[in-house]
Amino acid sequence: ESTPSLVVFRMTSKQVLNTEGYSNKQHRGNVGEGQFHLNQSNIDYHRKNFLVEKLTYEQLYQLFL
Repeated sequence: ESTPSLVVFRMTSKQVLNTEGYSNKQHRGNVGEGQFHLNQSNIDYHRKNFLVEKLTYEQLYQLFL
């Protein structure tokens, strides 16, 4: 079996705004946009709380057939 290569997370807009590391300063002129990064210090938290599904590239391909 292939190793999952795509990991899908989901959170609400409110959860995003309260996520550690969130910034609403994505780029100059940004309006209503923001970002946060997954990294070694927070990935376990996101896996535990927001993981929806793990897919291989083959499984993803099959979804589009």
